[in-house]
Amino acid sequence: MRMSKKITTLSLFIAITICMLFGASGCSGCGKQNQSSLDEEATVTIEESAVIYEYESYSINKSISGKESAVTWKSSDEKVVTVDENGRIYGVSSGTAVVTAKMGNSSSDCKVTVNETTFSHEIVFYNGDKKIDGKVAIMRNKPIDIAVEVLYKGEVVDISAASFDWESSSGNLSVIKDGKGVKAKISGSEPGSYTVTVSSTVRGKIIADELQVKVAGDIPVFDFDGDAVKTIGQDYVLNLSFDEELKAEKNIGNMRFTLNGEDKGEMQNVVWSSDKDFVTVEGNKVSATKSGNATITAVITYENKEYSVSVKVNVLKYNRDVTDLVECVIETAKDTAFTLPEVICANVKGGDVTCLTIGGKVVYDGTTESTDETVAYIANSLPVVSKDMGRNIPATIETEKAIYTFTADVYTMLLKTKEDIDKWQTVAIEQGIKANANLYNDGVRITEILAGYYAMANDIDYNGDYYPKSSLGAYNTTGQGGYSWDSVDKFGFAGVFDGNGYRIKGLEITQWAGSFVVNLATDLVNGTTGKICNVAFTDLVLGAQNAGLIQGGKGTIENVYISVKSMQTHKSWDGASVSAVIAGSTIANSNTVKNLVIDLTNATLPTDVTKTHVYGCAAYSNISGAYVVGDTKGMTVYASGREPAVDGLKKVAGYNELLNDEDIDRNFKEWLKTFCN
Repeated sequence: MRMSKKITTLSLFIAITICMLFGASGCSGCGKQNQSSLDEEATVTIEESAVIYEYESYSINKSISGKESAVTWKSSDEKVVTVDENGRIYGVSSGTAVVTAKMGNSSSDCKVTVNETTFSHEIVFYNGDKKIDGKVAIMRNKPIDIAVEVLYKGEVVDISAASFDWESSSGNLSVIKDGKGVKAKISGSEPGSYTVTVSSTVRGKIIADELQVKVAGDIPVFDFDGDAVKTIGQDYVLNLSFDEELKAEKNIGNMRFTLNGEDKGEMQNVVWSSDKDFVTVEGNKVSATKSGNATITAVITYENKEYSVSVKVNVLKYNRDVTDLVECVIETAKDTAFTLPEVICANVKGGDVTCLTIGGKVVYDGTTESTDETVAYIANSLPVVSKDMGRNIPATIETEKAIYTFTADVYTMLLKTKEDIDKWQTVAIEQGIKANANLYNDGVRITEILAGYYAMANDIDYNGDYYPKSSLGAYNTTGQGGYSWDSVDKFGFAGVFDGNGYRIKGLEITQWAGSFVVNLATDLVNGTTGKICNVAFTDLVLGAQNAGLIQGGKGTIENVYISVKSMQTHKSWDGASVSAVIAGSTIANSNTVKNLVIDLTNATLPTDVTKTHVYGCAAYSNISGAYVVGDTKGMTVYASGREPAVDGLKKVAGYNELLNDEDIDRNFKEWLKTFCN
């Protein structure tokens, strides 16, 4: 036992010696009673100063060394700044205070400066849940409850400790506050505008704001039996419309009167007046003699006081579509006045027509001469270019009571006789000038455009020489004189020739480089391109080196039948025989051809056919549904020019093959039966 005790004592001595040599950190086997004696003293340090504004908060930065324990915080003046358990300070009022952080025996100070705020407190008024933006309207002797709230930088401020004063600008406006004045009851005894001033001290700040109060007088409310008079916003509105008998009247029923919310029953002895003489009131019936807007006013007397109500009256025109009852054709190059359709004449008198529109454009506005049956067009108001004309153009006639809608066939000229065929291109030249379609470069004309829309009214037996009125490319693209294939689209017809399904018989075209229309051109100013459609040319006689329909250019050929009676050729500069039923075009993809028949069944054709074509330069056209009927006797069906053969131009032996072709347009076929027999 003695030996064992000596060994134990020696071991303990050695262990203590090692710990002393190497430090407590290296002696993991030491007991707890020895650890605390070796700990460093714990300290807390915070920033030396901080600057904040009133009503703002800030977390003070701190650092801790040694073993951390609970930190306590304290402000030297809580009237200036407060601090919570986490070291977050709050500016109460302007001034300075010291915030101290303490941990054990260690403490640290921060000097806090609180600056006066640059923001104001705002008083906000409420009526129930509805915010009032500084103004409120009330009825006389009808109290209203108003509450206040205080905002700072948009956030609600606690005002439980505050007291509010309310002051009225007049004894006619009573203000009774509730308790501390967070709420008040406002009542006005007399109509007028008043001011209520609300003030308080919040957070040591004196704040005040004003509420504008308008006290209304007696507020009458009027109600009408039925639904004739409608309430739209703050207005009473009555809509009247003329009926098919051109009468405009409506019963507005009896009127009830409510004063300040109290029903006073049906009013008697109501006196009505109107600010316009075309609207009248008799009893409960409102009548109008023409369209327009008026205001009718009712005056009633109740308890020796007069009250009035106004009703806005909108008198609307009767709208009637008379398209099925009206056949209307307008020739813009000839007509100076419009003849009113009979169905409209029955309902108008002289001067009643106020407006006439064609294609949406006003062509009569009441300023020109009118009768019971006609109205004179405004000068230069009728359309000039083809895109604004044609069949079924929308039109309207307005009177003081009605609007009549219909359609009109609008043409530059309606062709009925041989003389009309001779004249139409002269008119087209005039229309081109009128449309400003011709362009000039330093005084030199670089385009020559024929414009307008021309339609046939019946079959015409021409049977004679026909001379077109324009040349073939009178100028080239540089504006110099001479013939040029490259400029043919700028010289010629840029309108529409519409046969309406009729025929022209016996045209003899013998002029050199002649044709029915020399060129189909493009109107670069008005955006139109020439078109020939819905027409038959029968017994066509062609001289040497010309064409039956066109010489060239750009445009459209659609629903056209041509039967050739005879044809001649001309020796060109290279010795070849030249001629064509249609010359076509030399401008790639310029012509559109749809539903075309060239009938050679009974034609006397030339024997020298070296360069004689049915369709010259057809390779430059877009062709569909085009046919050549009969024996071409050596003529080429088309001239391929510099392009491959043309699709869409078929050669058939006779009428039966033509009419049985499955690709032919059905409507076009039915029309062809008139000629193919």
